[in-house]
Amino acid sequence: MKRSALLSSVFLLTFGTVACGSRGKEDRQKVLEADTYAVILPSLAALQSRTQELGMALTEYCENPSPERLTTAQQSWLLARETYKLTAAFQVGPLEDFVTQVDFWPVRELEVENAVRSAPANSDRTYLDTLGVAARGFAPLEYLLFGAPAELSVDPNALRRCSYAKALAADIAERALFAYDAWTLGGFAQELAQANASGSQITSTQAGVDLLLNATTAALVDLTDKALARPLGEKSGGVIQPLDCESRYSGTSSQDYLAALHSVRRLWIGALEGEQGRGLTLLVRRHNIPADERVRSALDEIAAFVERLDGDICGAIVTDAPAVARALEAARRLRQLVTTEVVQVMGGTLTFSDNDGD
Repeated sequence: MKRSALLSSVFLLTFGTVACGSRGKEDRQKVLEADTYAVILPSLAALQSRTQELGMALTEYCENPSPERLTTAQQSWLLARETYKLTAAFQVGPLEDFVTQVDFWPVRELEVENAVRSAPANSDRTYLDTLGVAARGFAPLEYLLFGAPAELSVDPNALRRCSYAKALAADIAERALFAYDAWTLGGFAQELAQANASGSQITSTQAGVDLLLNATTAALVDLTDKALARPLGEKSGGVIQPLDCESRYSGTSSQDYLAALHSVRRLWIGALEGEQGRGLTLLVRRHNIPADERVRSALDEIAAFVERLDGDICGAIVTDAPAVARALEAARRLRQLVTTEVVQVMGGTLTFSDNDGD
């Protein structure tokens, strides 16, 4: 790196740190409290509730299959999935294990079918624990509910198939409840909101902010590399890969994307809805209002691109790849803005590498 560029980088990082003096520490505390109590905990409570409803819907369907109960189970999956994606920007602490266990995608149909054939008459958590992550979680359950839903009740393996689907839903619900309890009863929420307090494992308010900043960056990497670039064929020599889309059996890849993008907005604003809050925006707006406005504008721009797609992302990749590519470029501009200018203004430290998104 040239000396002038190095000095410029040092200046920017130093400016960010100096700008966050005693007042900055107070601001960081406000951000951690707002994002924890106004965004993260309500989102996790909603996730716990929706996944419980999903578990009950599968139980009711498998006990007495009918088209109406299948529709209810499908709708419950859609609501639980969307609620889960609304946590995309803050998947830290006890939520990390939940993500690892329930969100492997794209679905591997062969592994799911093998799991069905090997399943006992009454599948449970013990059986699921013998399977890899590709046979657990949201994606396999989506495949069973939307890919060939009639087979849940008429397939020769119908009882095992439905029992396995019910076990998947129960497992998702159990893990969501465990994560919520760990944040609340286990005290992780208080540790994050009161970083640097006596006994907190998060040793400073800056460390707490860095935790959220890195989680947001991870979400933006997924929103670029995984959700758009890979299906568009950037990892396969330009050959589109629509089968690499998430939620393609339910046709809700755009809904997934917009929910994850909205989670970034919520954490940025510090509120579930609206434009005012004490989220990450506070740390940027104190010192660089134009940067804050660019982040907000970029979020709106990306959402508009996705909302204008002809059908969901999976379909649009086939019918109008250039439109999906425009959404990707807008998402990359936001990612670049956050990982450079925003980090510098905050005096933050990124430990999440772009290579982690490959």
